[in-house]
Amino acid sequence: MIQEFFDSIEDPKRPLLGPNYWLIEKVGLILPKNLISKILYLMCHEFVSAFVLTQYIEVYMVRSDLDLILTNLTVSVNSFICVVKANAFIYWQNDWKEVLKYITEIDKSERGTSDTTMKQIINSYTKYCRLLIKFYWVLLLTTCICVSGTPLIRYLSSSNYREAISNGTEPFPHIFSSWVPFDKFSSPGCWITVCIHIFCCAYGATMTAAYDSMILVIMIFFEGSLKLLRHKCKKMFGSNGLGVTDEQAKITLRELYTTHTLMLK
Repeated sequence: MIQEFFDSIEDPKRPLLGPNYWLIEKVGLILPKNLISKILYLMCHEFVSAFVLTQYIEVYMVRSDLDLILTNLTVSVNSFICVVKANAFIYWQNDWKEVLKYITEIDKSERGTSDTTMKQIINSYTKYCRLLIKFYWVLLLTTCICVSGTPLIRYLSSSNYREAISNGTEPFPHIFSSWVPFDKFSSPGCWITVCIHIFCCAYGATMTAAYDSMILVIMIFFEGSLKLLRHKCKKMFGSNGLGVTDEQAKITLRELYTTHTLMLK
């Protein structure tokens, strides 16, 4: 089932970045052209950014309890990093689009080669990228489910704990520690808080999956490009004992220089 899902999100127009581009579009890192959809995505991004702010407000409110502060910070720091990644990607979206467009164009042109060694290099880094995003996305999905379900598992696993919550000796369990302008330990405020936490947890997991896997694939691509560049340099003046003309050498040298310049950019 997992393999079928990954096969369904492959994109012939983006042989390397297909699954990654699909995810960053779905989560709104690449904003849609439709104005209403764009506004809705931006509202979601900024809602979660505001939620992270409430986590730090909660840290300030429990500042007298060092153990609770340290527990809260382990989550709130990760949340802060997540929203910084998302907002930075959106803010510099045009630059990211240029990078992704360059990678796609270069990757597609390289795949048209008849050189056996180059094909092996391309197939190798493509396969590695697919395995990486598959395991990384499954890992983050599992993490999201476990984090969201921890309070429920704790509640169901202990009758004493359920009784303590019922009689008020234990507070209502929440996924995250955050401040809200209403009572989050009694109904309906507790259930509103739970819904907010589940949404923010899912958002954080998908954003991290989209951003981190894209960065990893980009780095793997450049490693593969350097291997291809090295192979081309070996063949610059011919191969198998066969030389090349001055004109062919100039053309090859010009192509290598252009490729190297674009990679540096």
